[in-house]
Amino acid sequence: SEVRKSEKLLRTLIDHSVNGIVRLHWEMHDDGSRELKSIFANAADGRFLGRSADDLVNKQAREIIDLATCGMERSDADDIFMHFERAAKAGASLDVEVRHRHKGASRWLRMICEPVGDDIAATFVDITDSKAKERQMESIATSDPLTGVLNRRGFERDAARRLTDSADD
Repeated sequence: SEVRKSEKLLRTLIDHSVNGIVRLHWEMHDDGSRELKSIFANAADGRFLGRSADDLVNKQAREIIDLATCGMERSDADDIFMHFERAAKAGASLDVEVRHRHKGASRWLRMICEPVGDDIAATFVDITDSKAKERQMESIATSDPLTGVLNRRGFERDAARRLTDSADD
């Protein structure tokens, strides 16, 4: 009875969490290979990834990562999936920021993947507001707030980047 109550409480907390949560399970194939497939997604995960939670169940891990990184350059998204795949196979954690775009709206998500027994739990946290504050702080640190002209620090950083870029050409 107590175990059922605890499970119900945990399920309620996960279902109503403001963070997106998807659980991935290793599915074994007849040839001995295995792949990660989603077995659960909460409503917040559906909102973050632009699908209903039910539509996210029984999807390959690659599909979930592709949905999460759909606002990024293809090479960056592939790199994130490669890191995810390596971490999942090693039973390690992964913590990475991804840019998601859906119906013209863009948001930043922090994707935290943790092994849970033999499965993987992926949590998506909306960090859009903190990224905007980070950009604002960066702007304050590198430019004059009144004119918007680069200050010394901003000029040095911009000049160094441009010199590096021109050396690559």
